[in-house]
Amino acid sequence: MAKFKLHNVHIKSFRGIKDYCIDFDDKSLVLVGENGSGKSSIVNAFEFLFTGQVESLKGTQAIKHDKSLVHLGDNPEDLSVTANINKLTIERKLNEEPPVNDILEDFKNGSFLLNRQKLLKFIELTPKGKYDNITSIIGFAKLDEIENTLNRTKNSFNTQLKNKRKDLEKKNEEILKIYGTEDIDETYEKINETLVKNDYDKLTQESDLEKYLSQLSKQNFDKTKQLADIIDLFNVDIQSINLEFEDLLTEYEQATLYELKSTNNLIDILNKSSVYIENENLKECPICKNDIDNEEVLKYITDKKKELDEDENSLKNWKNKYSDFIKRLNKLNYTLKNIDKILSNFKEYEFDYSLDSFIDDLNKLADFELTISEINRNVLIDLHKEFTDFKTKIQNDFDKLNDKDNYEELTKVYKVIFTLHEIEGLQNDLKIIEKEYELANTTYTLFKDNKQKTLEKILEDIQKRVSEYYNFIHDDEEFNTPEIKAPRSTGISLNLNFKDVIADPRSYSSEGHLDSLGLCVFLAFVKEFNKYNFIILDDIISTVDLNHKERIASLLLEEFKDYQIILTTHSKLWFRQLKNYAESYGMQGNFIFSEIRRLDEFSGPVLVKNTFTKDLIEKYIELGDAYAAGNAIRRYLEYVCENVCRVNEIPIPLKEHYMFGDYYGAIRRYFLKGKIFNDVPEVKSYYEIIFKDLYYSNKLGNQLSHDDDVNLDVTLNEVENLKNIVFNFENSMQCRKCGCYLRFDGDKKFASCTGKKCIESISFKNKE
Repeated sequence: MAKFKLHNVHIKSFRGIKDYCIDFDDKSLVLVGENGSGKSSIVNAFEFLFTGQVESLKGTQAIKHDKSLVHLGDNPEDLSVTANINKLTIERKLNEEPPVNDILEDFKNGSFLLNRQKLLKFIELTPKGKYDNITSIIGFAKLDEIENTLNRTKNSFNTQLKNKRKDLEKKNEEILKIYGTEDIDETYEKINETLVKNDYDKLTQESDLEKYLSQLSKQNFDKTKQLADIIDLFNVDIQSINLEFEDLLTEYEQATLYELKSTNNLIDILNKSSVYIENENLKECPICKNDIDNEEVLKYITDKKKELDEDENSLKNWKNKYSDFIKRLNKLNYTLKNIDKILSNFKEYEFDYSLDSFIDDLNKLADFELTISEINRNVLIDLHKEFTDFKTKIQNDFDKLNDKDNYEELTKVYKVIFTLHEIEGLQNDLKIIEKEYELANTTYTLFKDNKQKTLEKILEDIQKRVSEYYNFIHDDEEFNTPEIKAPRSTGISLNLNFKDVIADPRSYSSEGHLDSLGLCVFLAFVKEFNKYNFIILDDIISTVDLNHKERIASLLLEEFKDYQIILTTHSKLWFRQLKNYAESYGMQGNFIFSEIRRLDEFSGPVLVKNTFTKDLIEKYIELGDAYAAGNAIRRYLEYVCENVCRVNEIPIPLKEHYMFGDYYGAIRRYFLKGKIFNDVPEVKSYYEIIFKDLYYSNKLGNQLSHDDDVNLDVTLNEVENLKNIVFNFENSMQCRKCGCYLRFDGDKKFASCTGKKCIESISFKNKE
């Protein structure tokens, strides 16, 4: 277990706290305060520091978690909780994750904190909920993820197995359906009849199916299918394409396209000449120097431009027709290449036709890079002839193949062999998947069983601790022996033994029993799995009676003495019990006992340290304050009397507040008038002196309990004597070993220690 030393915490703008520091000095803190005094804000601050949230504020639609964390009126960016732990500073702000460290990693699931809401939630959770809660604490969540992954893998292989088996069944049905046979042997007979007829070897279950498929496919079916595809490709009307080609060339010639080559340049020259003549107002030609008529020249230019525009439109129309023709020609060229690609699979056919060169020449003609006389006009005519001859040859070959009497039978054979080949592949796949499934299933089962055994062992150890703690608190009661089990892989049950009847704790338990049971479960898990010796108990025993609170205090001081604990309560009585128990165990130096007097709107809870009563008495005497010391002695005497009555079940009148006089008479009658010390006069004499001293000290105690001038005459020696009488009375009622109060038994003539871990018993005859 790693040592945990919380030095201090600084809380800013968080919940009801504006700006607040608490120094722990590596000690535990017991905090008492009324509801609404700020205890929860301090606890929530630690929960936020370690987990980044406050669980009680999550999951409620009416509450906005982050907004409710910020101190009213402050900005979210002002919120921070900073703690100094093991000389390491950990700070968390809203929406900012602190650097990861072992403490944050261990506490991120909130396993360090118990409040009544979490306590009851665990009791009321379903078995699955308890499982999730517990496994998150003990680190089993990762193992659950692994188990789920293994289970998904196993199920995936199982699904593949089912699908493969269905595919096999389907393929076997397909084979029988082809020949309409009832079994595979009959199908083999049908296949072999056709194979022998076509000079193939008979097919057996050991035959090389791939070899048969290759032979049948190349010699018959693939060729037949591909030839049929080629015949479809030959359905191209090359003659109509050639006619379109001839028309295109005729239009080209009629438009005297050679002259139009310079049309654009001439139009540009005419436009510039017109501008020049108009601007210069020429009398003679600048080239030939002859006289010119400007108007006549300009009219000539205009007429010529109109003529050229008409020629240019003719060119545009021809270009459009040419573009459509080239698209058709490219499509034909693509068909030729596709035919060539398919026929390349057959050695007996040579087909190598391309229109690439012809298309390039036509493009050059359109760009005036070739003359019309340079174009081969017979390309498409020759192609049509060869195309027709080749189509006839292919058609004849196809007809020969398709006319065989046994073509249909060979087709059936091919289908059966192909399906058998598929089955062979499925069977191989099935063997592989079966091995993978077997391995996955074995791995999953082993992991699940080992995880379950590990969980059961953990729960067994936890149950021992829970039973130990619960029976310590509820000693000599009918309801005991908690039972924690994992009846299934994702469920945990929590039950109690009610007079040999195992049942849900809520069946018969009171609220106090349920709270103490939840506390025991929490403490057991803390003991086993909290790597850092730090816990927070937030007002968790409000329903537990005084006697059981005392036992819980003893349990914490005995079993968790090495832990740094923050414990809050609204019960001043339990607060006082804890303080006095810490003193009786000699552990007062391990604790800070503080009381929240009020909640300041700006600074937060106002804490007042509460020192141990015996220390306080000694301090007052040391300071010479007889009045304050006397008051403290009187209050301490009432506390001692209250514990003596409770432990020995001494009846006292029912009142709201008790004073020494209410206790004294009842205690004296019980010990001196009853049967407790019958037949042991020496012990009775001892206690008579004790009670006599108490009786005569009562006057001084009453005097010091009132603000009276007569108190001025009381000396410190008198106060010292009063202190010794009270302490002597307490010692006579306490165990010599552990300091717990004694339970006196008049029948057996001995007093036994009420401490669970202490087996001290004192015979009255040996009492000094």
